[in-house]
Amino acid sequence: NGAKNIYIEVYNFPGLGNGTQAINAIQQYVSTMGSILMYQNAGQSGGFQLFNGTTENSGYGLNWVAAFKRTGNGIAGIAIGANYGTNGEAVAQKILGTLR
Repeated sequence: NGAKNIYIEVYNFPGLGNGTQAINAIQQYVSTMGSILMYQNAGQSGGFQLFNGTTENSGYGLNWVAAFKRTGNGIAGIAIGANYGTNGEAVAQKILGTLR
């Protein structure tokens, strides 16, 4: 969006078996930059494994939702995040509603 307070990332993890493994890979990566990623499983919907979480670094942070699904060779997914203080829930739900 124009205010640059909502972010979308698309992921592909060949060889991984589930969404938890994908989140853990992201968690390991962001920790190398000094960030802390915390998450919880938010269930399943339409074949996607859902997660809610936060990522923080030096007082800056994001609330996010993510959805991951098995592919022919691994896991693919999307994460939608919003800066703290920004309500990105409506945008996130619209995007998640388009996933197939």
